[in-house]
Formats: sequence, structure tokens, C-alpha cells
Amino acid sequence: MRKIYYLSKHFIRVFSAYKINFLSILIIPVIGVVYQQRDFIFEAIEVGAFYQYISIWLAYMVTMTSFTIGYQLVMIREQQFLKQMKFIVQDYKYVIFSLILSQYFILAITVLILAITSSILFNIPLLRLLIFSYGVVTIPLIPLSFAFLVFNVIPIHAENLQPIITVGTALMLFSMNYISPIQEISLINLIVNPMQYVLEAGKIWGAAFTQSNLLVNYPALIVATLWYFAIGFLSVKHTKIVPNYRI
Repeated sequence: MRKIYYLSKHFIRVFSAYKINFLSILIIPVIGVVYQQRDFIFEAIEVGAFYQYISIWLAYMVTMTSFTIGYQLVMIREQQFLKQMKFIVQDYKYVIFSLILSQYFILAITVLILAITSSILFNIPLLRLLIFSYGVVTIPLIPLSFAFLVFNVIPIHAENLQPIITVGTALMLFSMNYISPIQEISLINLIVNPMQYVLEAGKIWGAAFTQSNLLVNYPALIVATLWYFAIGFLSVKHTKIVPNYRI
């Protein structure tokens, strides 16, 4: 545990240096919430509807965090840090788990800031909003964060991976405009679009807060969760230690 603790602190410091990545996870949801709900700033807003709305941006934050975990693993591999740490700590899995935990910490901070901002602007009870937000992000975060370790298995360089993540995130976020938070989502959508997976998993927790009969496709959700865990297990098992050398 001591190894994971010190490595996690190191990754938090490293991630803090990449302010653009941090801001993309935090600022975009804050701007989105404020702009799209601008008519309700300092006004009464239907709390249940707001919970359903903010869950979409929480899904974005979880997906971006999961993408970042996979991307950072590719980065430290290409910088040969993963190889060096394997020699020092004797097992590369310590490095992977530390990287994941550091991103969990960053996500917790960004969710806190989003919740405080929303509570102030829309008169939403802060404690209740925090419990809702952390519940929504926690359920799907673990399978997704392990699934995107697959980035380190496929033969791709970090600079080529970044535009793929950017375009993929934009397409997934755009598709969310056509998905109602209360409708049931199919298995193929849960597998193809991680944001929809987060939204569907978040309904389990969100139903208690919205007082709505949210339709949850439990069989599809279980299959998708097992699918993401399987990808993560195989990705950890077949983790590449050395960089993809260019020819």
C-alpha cells in the first residue's frame, strides 16, 4: 500500500501540470450546466429534472477520466517510466493501480467543484447534490477505468491517440442530446458509448433522488459491465512495458 500511496501522489502532481486536461474535465461541464440552465440561475428549478440533467455531464466527466487513465498509461510507457517503475517496485500493476487512484482523486475534486457551483447558482441543497453526484460516478467508474487500459495494448502512439479521444468524446457527447435520461438504453449503446453506460448505471442511484420511475435495462447493464471488466482484465494481463518503437 505504501508503494501505491507514493506513486499516486506522484501521478497527482504530474497530472496537475497538464492543466488543459484538468480544465477539459472540469470547465466544459460547468460551462455546459450554466449555459443550458441559465434561465434558472438564482431562480427556482425542479430538482428532479436538474439531477437528470447534471447526470449527463457527470457521465462526460467519468468517461473523460477513464480516457485519461488509458492515455496517461500510454504516455508513461513511451517515456519508459513504466519500465523503470517495474524495476523499482517489482510489479507494474502497482503503477497501474496508482495511476487509476490518482485519477479518482482528481475526479472527486472536479465533481465537488461542479456540485458547489451548481448548488450556489441553482439553489440545490449541496449535501444532497454531492451524495447524488458521487453515487452516479462511483458505480460505473471502476469498470470503465479498467476497460480503457486497452489503449496500452493496441499498437498506437500517444500523439495519435489524443485526436481519437477528442473526436470520440465529441461524438459521444453529441449523441447524448438524443438520449432521454429516463428512457431505457440498449446493450449496443451501452458498449459503444461509455457515456450512455454511465447514464444507465447512474439511474440505479438516481432513482432515489429524482423520485421517478427510471427504466433501467438491468440485463444489458450487467452484460456491459462484464464486458468492460473483461477488457480491463485482459489489458492488465497483457500490459506493454516498453514503448512502440518507430520504424
